[in-house]
Amino acid sequence: MKYFNFLFSGWFMGILLLVFAYSIGYATFVENDYGPITARYMVYNARWFEVLMLLMVVNFAGMIFTKHLYLRSKWNILVIHIALIIIILGAGVTRYFGYEGQMHIREGETTNIYRSSDQYIHIGLKKGDAKEEYQHKVLLAQGTQNLFSKQLEFQNKTFNVSLVKYIPKAAQVLVPAETGNPFLTLIIGGPGGRQEIVLEEGQSRGFGTMGISFGDTTKSEFVQIINRQGQIFIKLPETALAQSHNMAQNESATLTNDFMPIGDMQVFSIGRTSFVVKEFVEHGRIDYTEVTDPNQAGIPAVKVRVNHIEKILPEGRKQTIPINDSEVTISVGTMYLELPFALKLNEFQLERYPGSNSPSSYASEVTVIDNLNKVDMPYRIYMNHILNYGGYRFFQSSYDKDEKGTVLSVNKDYWGTLISYIGYALLFGSMILSIFIKGNRFDRVTKMLEGIHSKRKKLAQAGILIGALFMFNNNAIGQSADLSAHADKFGKLYVQNNEGRIEPINTMANMVLVKVSKKASYLGLSANEVFLGMISDGQKWQKEKIIKVPEKEVQELLGIIGKYASFDDFIDETGQYKIRSFVEEAYVKKPAARSTLDKALINVDERVNVFYMVLNGSVLKIFPIINDSNNRWATPNEHHQLAGHGTESGDLFENYLKSLAAARTTGNYSDADFNLKRIVDYQKEYGSAVLPSPTRASLEIFYNKTNIFKNLFPVYMLLGVLLVGIFMIQIFYPRLEFKMLSRILFILVVVAFIVQTIGLGIRWYISDHAPWSNGYESMIYISWATVLAGFLFMKRSPVTLGITALLAGIMLFTAHMSWLNPELTNLVPVLKSYWLTFHVATITASYGFLALGCMIGFLNLVIMIFRNQSNKDRINLTLNELVLIAELALSVGIVLLVIGNFLGGIWANESWGRYWGWDPKETWTLVTIVLYAFTLHLTLIPAIRNTFTFSFFAFISFGAVLMTYFGVNYYLSGLHSYANGDPVAIPSGLYYALAVIAIITILAGYNEFKFRKGEAESN
Repeated sequence: MKYFNFLFSGWFMGILLLVFAYSIGYATFVENDYGPITARYMVYNARWFEVLMLLMVVNFAGMIFTKHLYLRSKWNILVIHIALIIIILGAGVTRYFGYEGQMHIREGETTNIYRSSDQYIHIGLKKGDAKEEYQHKVLLAQGTQNLFSKQLEFQNKTFNVSLVKYIPKAAQVLVPAETGNPFLTLIIGGPGGRQEIVLEEGQSRGFGTMGISFGDTTKSEFVQIINRQGQIFIKLPETALAQSHNMAQNESATLTNDFMPIGDMQVFSIGRTSFVVKEFVEHGRIDYTEVTDPNQAGIPAVKVRVNHIEKILPEGRKQTIPINDSEVTISVGTMYLELPFALKLNEFQLERYPGSNSPSSYASEVTVIDNLNKVDMPYRIYMNHILNYGGYRFFQSSYDKDEKGTVLSVNKDYWGTLISYIGYALLFGSMILSIFIKGNRFDRVTKMLEGIHSKRKKLAQAGILIGALFMFNNNAIGQSADLSAHADKFGKLYVQNNEGRIEPINTMANMVLVKVSKKASYLGLSANEVFLGMISDGQKWQKEKIIKVPEKEVQELLGIIGKYASFDDFIDETGQYKIRSFVEEAYVKKPAARSTLDKALINVDERVNVFYMVLNGSVLKIFPIINDSNNRWATPNEHHQLAGHGTESGDLFENYLKSLAAARTTGNYSDADFNLKRIVDYQKEYGSAVLPSPTRASLEIFYNKTNIFKNLFPVYMLLGVLLVGIFMIQIFYPRLEFKMLSRILFILVVVAFIVQTIGLGIRWYISDHAPWSNGYESMIYISWATVLAGFLFMKRSPVTLGITALLAGIMLFTAHMSWLNPELTNLVPVLKSYWLTFHVATITASYGFLALGCMIGFLNLVIMIFRNQSNKDRINLTLNELVLIAELALSVGIVLLVIGNFLGGIWANESWGRYWGWDPKETWTLVTIVLYAFTLHLTLIPAIRNTFTFSFFAFISFGAVLMTYFGVNYYLSGLHSYANGDPVAIPSGLYYALAVIAIITILAGYNEFKFRKGEAESN
């Protein structure tokens, strides 16, 4: 009974949750270093991990009885536990019975064959006419051994077959054999680099514009090498000219078109390609060896053993091993499977964004051909629109480079998906209801807060705390009104950016100026005026100190004084780019290995390149190309050539520049306005198909000019500092009141929040997609959700609004750092899904509530340091209040996080064909859920159930959110990653922050221990 009590206890549940969170988090780093197969082998598909999941099911089931969840008052919690059990069972069904694959079809082809995603070992046994075959799923994981072992009985003989080791890189070697065929080893060098190849007699290989055949005299267009009784000869194509050089004798000669003998160390050169015969083996065979040099190329392979014979076998290739009078054939790789019906690809369709190579959408027009059921059904498959037929689901995955073929993902997991969806739905509904049902934990915590409020009134403590000042930056422009007015008109002209988005030049001008100078204006000039000056008077602007160079080391390389350089400062007397060699060296290094100087050089180089692209007009795509199938727009130079010099439309931009030059002298911009209007009219006439509406364009310019989110971050930060400061003062000086200031500043917070809401709405409208589709957008949305959380909980604890305002300011500040791009961009096809809107909106909104809980936890730790016997009553009351608020915030946060994760699973299933794939992003979301579930269940573990423990876990658990949001994107590889597993350097400031956190935690923990010990002794 004692063991059962522990098995079903809160202690054991806590241990299981922490072990589970650590295991899957560790697996993401394994995947980054060794690949997803290794992560599956070591963690996700490992037997010990399945035992861990089983123990969680047992614990959840057992707690139904030990915690009496079957009582009517606890039915909601009962449903949550049952839902978790169902979800784990659904995952098990998917794990053992579901499978995935890929189907490749060319236009006009019909097929029912697809290739499995999993890998198999295929074993064929043969003796005379007797045959047997065996296959088994395997995981070829780097750094693992003993992947498979099986004893097979065949024709009264025993065969022990095993996969001894997975070899990430194996090299092909040529070994002599008494009964082997002739082989030739060649070393070939050319524009594509140096490579070594092996040709068996009868084989040939093409290399760019030439080819080499060994023993195949039918390919007259190839260089032919033949074997005549152990001597090899070479013959050139009739049209080829070649030189040979004998390195031993240092002699060169021009080859003829007759067969000529090949000598030792003889190099042949044809055009830019040269080759030498490294080795000729008259009787040999191909074998493989493991590559030990990390710089040497190789192919994936496995080491197999049959009885006592070991062979290295490349993936996907067969190896026949004779054993006495029998043969054992082994191959390892994916398996080709058959569907009970066929698909015909009628047409593959690819749509691009106007004037861009970026896909907007792609689709496969197919026909389902089921002869058994007499079905002939046309269907259109595209991203987020699947074909569901016969228990199989087909998803648009990829396509061939020539756009004549499609790649479809195939999935068959009806029961696993159904069971998991049932579990998700139960969890979804029960968690929402847990917030509203009376008598549950959420309701009890709310009533406990009401009790604390009544105690606060008795202590005469102050109520609502708000404070701040709201303002926008206002840069004065000290230029003529005519120039300013004309520049504003120029800013309304449309331009097509590199992604194909049609936007006002004002948007591009702001992006360029901020990128180049890190400022929104330059010497009183607006972004429109700067951009206009750069394209119309490039020689002048080459000398302007506008390119920011903040690093002294780079300043010294350029020979400048100060933090700004001109374009001419980057060019030496010979016309060479001064920092070219330094930049090239920096780019060669991996991001994690780059020094501070390397990163500075790369950043400066990007600014110089952007500046130069504006000077030469390569970004100024302002002329729609007439009748272009992809609505591509041209730069002035390209348009000048297409329309023809001397034509009315061909000289539009040239006439505009002339009128600008005249206006700079006379101050009269009427001719420039006229010529600008002609370009505007040209855009309307020939680009109307892709032009945004005037309302959208005007709003975009307003959005750029006001810079809403950047101007809000100092406001929110000031609000937060004042609010938290006032709260801390009132803890120790409860008689101080700030009622009037509180009311005024509360109104200002409301105004700031409304402005931010309007800003999000404007960005949504002008970008034509929800404003949480990239890193920058999700940051500004999370800051909005954080302030919303403050409003929701401020009635119960006024300080929450101050904390959330401070957090929102920090988030907006972070959003405007250089590594997040605020540019308005197009969506990739997979993101064009309504599931994205719900998934990202919900999951990122949860971060606001979790961030509130985090900051309250940190604030509690700070307050604990200053608790003593004289102020314990007030501080204990404050701590209890904040802990309850944090619990409510975490409860709402985890509900939103779970719902968001569930919606993400639906999106993944609609886009990629699987609802869960252990991608690092979704894995760390699960880590976050588990850690917060542990934090909220600390009440079930009496030994550590106290204010310090809860505050500590509420605080540090947000680290999982930061890892999910930032760490995965920049330090791990996966579907959601931007860095492809090539990590950037960890900021040094992080280590200082961790040190401060550790000191505060230790001091708070020590004071908590001392305080509790004193309380115990006094009792």
